[in-house]
Amino acid sequence: MKKKISQVLIVFAIGYLIIGILYWQGIIDHHRFNSTFYASGLNLFNTFLALLLFQLSYKGNNKNFLIMNLGGMGARLFLVAMSVFIFFKFLNIDKYGFIFTFFIFYFVLLIIEVDFFRRKAELKNKGTTEDK
Repeated sequence: MKKKISQVLIVFAIGYLIIGILYWQGIIDHHRFNSTFYASGLNLFNTFLALLLFQLSYKGNNKNFLIMNLGGMGARLFLVAMSVFIFFKFLNIDKYGFIFTFFIFYFVLLIIEVDFFRRKAELKNKGTTEDK
């Protein structure tokens, strides 16, 4: 799990390094920079929550696994949708910059999340429980 968290943080750091360079060069303004911050932070929180829920339900029975992961997926979707609504309603952010950044980070972090689930499932099928 520590390896996946470090991968997520590396992706986040690289993405924000690129955004920071664009901001420093004057290509994006402060208004759009704030929008990217909120979008990437929301995705980071969503990914950490997914990894935490999976780790908590990994060694349990199938019923708890499905409740934690599928129920967690629904709860995370609701949480993200409500957060996006609150951000748009109450914060002065660039909506297009937020959506663009949100989807880029969302799909990249989703690939990492699915890879983590796949590797853990392979380890469970082999009968080992060590973290790779």
